[in-house]
Amino acid sequence: MISFSLVAALLAVNVTGIDILCDFSSEAPLEENAVLMCVAQSSTDRSIYAICPLNVNGVPYGWHPISGNYENGDGVYVSGTSHLEESSLSRMLVSEYKNKLWHFEVHGSNVILYINVPEDEHFVMKDNRLLFICAPSTFKLTSSLNYHLTRKIDITKSIRIPWRDGSGLTEALKPFGKGIGMLYLRRSNFQQPLQGCGSRSSSLFLDKQLVDVDADTGVRSCEVDPMSSTPIGFLCEGRMEPPECMKYLIDTNGKIRPNRTERWTLMNRSTLVVAQPLTYLATSLFEGHCLCIDPLTDRVLAKIVVKPRYEYVCDINNMLMKNRVQPIHSFWCSVTLHPGSTLTIRFPPDPNIILSDTTNTSTLQAVYPYETQFKPSTLEHVSFLTGRKWFNSLRMVDYNTKLSGDALSMDTSSAHKGVIKIKYHRDKPLAMIGEYEPLCFYWQLLPHRNNVFGKIITPIKVALAVTHPYDIKGCDSHQTPIFDPSLVAKDCVWKKYEYINGFLHKCVLENAYGAIKAGIFCKDGESLMPNNCLENLYDYSLGKTTRLPQSVKSLTYAKVSGMRILQLSYNNTRPLSVGCSCVDSQGYDRSQLILQSNVQHMLVLPIIPIPELNGDMTMKLYNLGKLTISDARSPGGSHNIDIIGQYEKIVVARGTSYSLECRYSYQNSSHLQQIIDSEEIPDELKTSWIPKKSESTYLYKYITTSADRLIKRNYKDVITGSSKVISVTHKQSNDSPALLTFSYRSSGILISKDPNNANSLSFHYLCGLRPDVGYGLVDRISEVDRERLNITDLRYPSGTYKLLEMVVVTTDPYVHGCGVTFTGEEIFKPDTVHITDANDGSSGCQVDLSEHRECGFYCPPPYVIDPPLCFQEVLVDGVVTQLSDISDSMVYHKSTHFSLLSLHHSHKQSNQEPKMSPPLQCRCLSITGEVISTINIVNYYSNDSFKRPKGLMRVYRHILDELFGQ
Repeated sequence: MISFSLVAALLAVNVTGIDILCDFSSEAPLEENAVLMCVAQSSTDRSIYAICPLNVNGVPYGWHPISGNYENGDGVYVSGTSHLEESSLSRMLVSEYKNKLWHFEVHGSNVILYINVPEDEHFVMKDNRLLFICAPSTFKLTSSLNYHLTRKIDITKSIRIPWRDGSGLTEALKPFGKGIGMLYLRRSNFQQPLQGCGSRSSSLFLDKQLVDVDADTGVRSCEVDPMSSTPIGFLCEGRMEPPECMKYLIDTNGKIRPNRTERWTLMNRSTLVVAQPLTYLATSLFEGHCLCIDPLTDRVLAKIVVKPRYEYVCDINNMLMKNRVQPIHSFWCSVTLHPGSTLTIRFPPDPNIILSDTTNTSTLQAVYPYETQFKPSTLEHVSFLTGRKWFNSLRMVDYNTKLSGDALSMDTSSAHKGVIKIKYHRDKPLAMIGEYEPLCFYWQLLPHRNNVFGKIITPIKVALAVTHPYDIKGCDSHQTPIFDPSLVAKDCVWKKYEYINGFLHKCVLENAYGAIKAGIFCKDGESLMPNNCLENLYDYSLGKTTRLPQSVKSLTYAKVSGMRILQLSYNNTRPLSVGCSCVDSQGYDRSQLILQSNVQHMLVLPIIPIPELNGDMTMKLYNLGKLTISDARSPGGSHNIDIIGQYEKIVVARGTSYSLECRYSYQNSSHLQQIIDSEEIPDELKTSWIPKKSESTYLYKYITTSADRLIKRNYKDVITGSSKVISVTHKQSNDSPALLTFSYRSSGILISKDPNNANSLSFHYLCGLRPDVGYGLVDRISEVDRERLNITDLRYPSGTYKLLEMVVVTTDPYVHGCGVTFTGEEIFKPDTVHITDANDGSSGCQVDLSEHRECGFYCPPPYVIDPPLCFQEVLVDGVVTQLSDISDSMVYHKSTHFSLLSLHHSHKQSNQEPKMSPPLQCRCLSITGEVISTINIVNYYSNDSFKRPKGLMRVYRHILDELFGQ
């Protein structure tokens, strides 16, 4: 909004509740500026005051295109074919209000334009834009001015253009000697003439709206398209059923059902419902109707039927003659395509029609007086109106620059007959890249020489109800993805299967707050598992199928095979790791979307005064010289520095993240605290974490008789399993203490390679100031802060640190074995013997149980383990056999992800003999029954009573059917 020094008292105008105040009455603005422009929106600005002076420094002024008779002023500029033209405001601004919505009034030395629409009164604008110009009385809208006002000015915001701008517009205004003020009124979709009907006729409805009136009953009825960008209106001077018509509709069975609407309002003293169902996002469509009932007789007065259309026709032939009589200034046709709909465009036949996006002329000029052309002629390119001007320019770009997905097709095989079809296919994806903009197609007739026919261009607006948003994170391995790939550049990886051909595209998307949307899209021939992810997901922390958690919703967009969009809402009370997979025809997992949220903790570790401590520890910090720490004074090199470590231990559960900072506490509090504002911390007390490169290294505490020693180690030396299960980040900022974040992902496998710490691991970190000899803490602090914080050498001697121990419990043991594994990830011991089945070519491994004493097998979803109780039952020559029938010296058990088999620590070999064959087997199968991996256990001990089984192999098809509904 622009307001230029209005003096309300002088004008005797009550300006309370004004939405837009546009004041050009001061001399200075119109003297110093070539253009002052106010922009109003029809949807929000219902009360507009625009003030134009009658005289500016001796030059008569007034509103244009009104010719001085303000009492009956009715002029306004609207869109012409390619320029502005005058029109009647009473024809452009329509309502059923008893009073006029606008009037002009002279107040002293000013003339004021009032536009005032009551809040509960609906009005429509017959044109997209209206323009009023405050200018000298000699003002003429020349062709040069017309061009600059419609093609060079941004009309989306209020602006000033000074004379010194030196543009073509200022040059065109120089003959008038003064500047001009402009008021633009822009129409929103809601102020378009309504599609619909009611218990009587109304000027608010479209002129072309078809209304049937029953000759016998007098019932007025009409049919409206909910996919149109034109709002729907239902006028009822009676009782409306349902009471909130359009929010609810009556279906074919007479039941009231909710209906999706983008905007809904009840206007005109509760007699007019105005609704905008279209959201430009395709959803399931619903048919229904509303009724208007006479409250005295219960007779039906009117009926509106909401029914989506699937066949649209743009018949240019029928509009050509109308255009000669009354030129069409905007789009000749405007439709919204949605999944399953088709637009047929008809135009005059021409056997030589030009179907090229790169040329506008042909070689037929000598023979034919004109030529015709249709653009774009293929979907290799799309065109749309772009810009923020009154008349926007047409821009053509590659299809993949503006759209993703292959739901659109274009048939030009009958173009020479005057027919082109654009189809929006069901069950295929389509998304808009960047700002939402309707497409534009056009047929044009180009005359040659001085032909009697002028040039005719027929723009056709095609809006698209897309199947999904493009700007969400998604797991999509297509060459041209349907989601924005830049959003998941750090979240998705390609993992190569070991011993299986092909790759897995894996995306792990973490939500730390609010809600995120994420999608997955499978390739042709792939299935979305489990069960299309509608009601079930895979729980990757437990390795099984689970019901949709409360924090996850499956969003109901248009149905597209192989696509699912989920919404994960953050829940800080329970970790989550769920998702979907795309499984190919052989049953191999090819794409995997994992939605994950950790329980977040943000804590402060206080470094407290020495006298307050109990059980202090003296430690040696090894190799400190190689660490990068601020304020470092000691030279590099290997040396030991004595520090005083105040100990803190945190056990990190799976699915948990800790954000930690430490501070020198002067409140004598030794307890963990929530992170608070750090404004009171002096710069000299800002802390750092050691090691600096905590992402890849940690401190290992080596216990000796004299003192504990801290040694820097790499994580990869002691942990293995899935990548990024443990994530550590170190954020150093000049404005606050350093922040250490330690996360333990719940979806991965964490294994310890340290035989002395197989079940849990400890990672140590130091926090505090650098313990330089002779450079104590007190030396760093100003005298004022020293007194305020009660800091002395005795209380905080040099080298006082907080030692943090983060303890994690591993998910699985480090054993020999096999299963579904990936290159670069060490899930089992690398010296495991791998084998290939001679019959089906499947991979697997062989484990000598007498030598290794324990083995494991890994078969994650969507794969199925066979037998289901692997190692409690095993396959012997293809027959399912209970382990207890084979031996009492072997023990089965499960870790988080593995099925495990081990020799009992107390087993006796006196009555058992080792057997190399038949091997004991477990298999990992695809959902189609393909063998993915097999483990063969040999050299095991069996009872003397165990005999090789006979009989048919047991097949677990019923298990597959139960799990996957196939």
